[in-house]
Amino acid sequence: MGCEGSALVTGAARGIGNAIATRFAARGLGLCLVDREPRELAAAADHLRPIAPAVEVVRADVTAADEVAHAFDVAAAIGPLRAVAHCAGLSPTLAPAADIFRVNFGGTRIVLDEAERRLASGGALVVIASLAGHMAGPAWRRAIGDPTVEGAEGRIASLTDEPDMAYGISKLAVMELVRRRAAAFGRRGIRVNTVSPNITNTPMGRSEIAGHAIIHDMVRAAAIPRVAEPEEIAAVADFLTGPGASYVTGTDLLVDGGCLPGLGFDPFA
Repeated sequence: MGCEGSALVTGAARGIGNAIATRFAARGLGLCLVDREPRELAAAADHLRPIAPAVEVVRADVTAADEVAHAFDVAAAIGPLRAVAHCAGLSPTLAPAADIFRVNFGGTRIVLDEAERRLASGGALVVIASLAGHMAGPAWRRAIGDPTVEGAEGRIASLTDEPDMAYGISKLAVMELVRRRAAAFGRRGIRVNTVSPNITNTPMGRSEIAGHAIIHDMVRAAAIPRVAEPEEIAAVADFLTGPGASYVTGTDLLVDGGCLPGLGFDPFA
């Protein structure tokens, strides 16, 4: 099986990350699978080896810059790095607010820094954000300010110690970070975008459904009244990192089944 280059996927052991890795394998890309869970990571690799030209695994924490750099080294050894999908993150039922900010926002900054250095011209990066970032609203966008400046991580993390709120703010900060950094990536011929899913049928998503009764109301309010499947989010990420999206960068693609307007939010606000 020929290798068309490599792709690096964080949070690849399960859920959306694993579904994206499967799409990348179908494109002929060798895979560097990055996650903190060694058993699930090994199982994911075993599943993907029959369909991918190459599969390597790296146990890494996305908040550790040296571990992220090592993962990029492994991906580059497979072949020219064509695509990065950053899916690792924490949701409100899994961690306190400080960890949510540290992983969701801080980890994204580290991955973006390394991707900007390592991706060649023509490469693309997609970051998984969330519908919750859109629900945070304009007031929190103003509070976030410029997430690219020195000290932004600490300032943003100080906005709340409530996990549910921290999750939405962290994802909004990720969207703003990608939007503001797209020009620098673009000067190197690299595209970078975010995807904002609604609640998705993954282990993390099911944990949130079990812990938040309001999610059932969110599902019922959507134009497509069901949770998303990880493969549906992966299809969008695959598009954004592929040739069909060659003029798309610095934007967020909302994949919420029409939930936001159903809840009375203006997706263009």
